Amino acid sequence: MDGIVKNHRSLWGKKDLDAYLAPSPYQDDRGEKIGRVPQEISVAALQALGGPQSPIKAIRAKCIDCSGGSMTEARKCVAVGCALWPFRMGKNPFYGKGEAGEAVAEAAE
Repeated sequence: MDGIVKNHRSLWGKKDLDAYLAPSPYQDDRGEKIGRVPQEISVAALQALGGPQSPIKAIRAKCIDCSGGSMTEARKCVAVGCALWPFRMGKNPFYGKGEAGEAVAEAAE
């Protein structure tokens, strides 16, 4: 996972960022380039970024980045106020759990 973050940062040294940036349509931005909407970028160009191809894997990579590149520290994270915290292990803890699933889990405890 650590390599994902490094690959992303290495792109900024390249001159082919036009696939990912466009002039801002907002006058306040004074023509500065802003990030394009990902849906407007080709799949090949998105894959060239080298990042994860699923939201859960992207969240895991961000948590590891936030934890100084350490998977162990991401696992130990105590920032429960962070919106990404429940997903830090690379799994969706809400998937497949409904009201009935919660009752079964509580009864097992």
